[in-house]
Amino acid sequence: MIITIKNSDGVAVTVGNSYPFILSSIEGIETVENTIETDEQYNLDGAVFVSQKLGVRDLRVEGRIIGNHASDVEELRRGLIEVGNPKNSFTFTVETNTKKYEIDVLAVVSPSFKPVESHPDLLDFSFQFKALDPYWRDVSFYDSLIPLSKVVNMFQFPLGITKDFIFATVKSGDIIQVNNDGDVATGGIFSIKTFTICENPRIYNVLTQTFFGFEGTYEAGTEFLIDTRRGKKKVIKMVNGTEENAMSERLENSTFLSLEKGANYLQVQADSGVDGVIVDLTFTPLVMGV
Repeated sequence: MIITIKNSDGVAVTVGNSYPFILSSIEGIETVENTIETDEQYNLDGAVFVSQKLGVRDLRVEGRIIGNHASDVEELRRGLIEVGNPKNSFTFTVETNTKKYEIDVLAVVSPSFKPVESHPDLLDFSFQFKALDPYWRDVSFYDSLIPLSKVVNMFQFPLGITKDFIFATVKSGDIIQVNNDGDVATGGIFSIKTFTICENPRIYNVLTQTFFGFEGTYEAGTEFLIDTRRGKKKVIKMVNGTEENAMSERLENSTFLSLEKGANYLQVQADSGVDGVIVDLTFTPLVMGV
């Protein structure tokens, strides 16, 4: 197992099974405690369920610095202190033989040290972090870019170019199955681009019958970005290369779409010009433990 700790300044350290930072132990990567709220009622045995939620995740990493000499150890120690500056936020990454997961954390103790008796070229260290969002992002999910509509190439041999020959066309409006193999529902990033004039473009979830769209008629070249991830929700319109808040242009009853665990069925819609609307979806599955 390999651990990478990267702070918000872009400085990182890798702890694993090779010199100079050797991983000794790691705690807190499994499922966290489920907090269950109940209500006890008069003359009723037991309790009535009210709600449940996962608690925050506490992570602890212990390792050993292996240096060539005492001054080398001191330099490596200073490097860990620089990485672990608690004024930063951090991305904590775990790599196994087949998977890669990451989570956002804050520093609790970052780091602490303990000398190894009679070995000035060795120094034990530990990091303690807290993840307010307890879910791991499965970043080994390489096929996360899902086209909900696409350009179909019409250029093929034998080639016969006529006056009305079309080199490519946009195929849009099909119901597309998107599988979320994570443990819970998650948001995503929807990118919308128009290649012809379209009216009221929207993304529709067939199973939940919810949608997110934009009210109005839009010229070719219009671009929108809809981010529905936890803590990052926003709606952006690209105008002459600059970003503008597009929440005011959303269709009435638009909902920030999420991908439920398992199969989801999405469709690109528009009152007119749907064949000129291309939509791509990017998402990362969330898991409860590594």
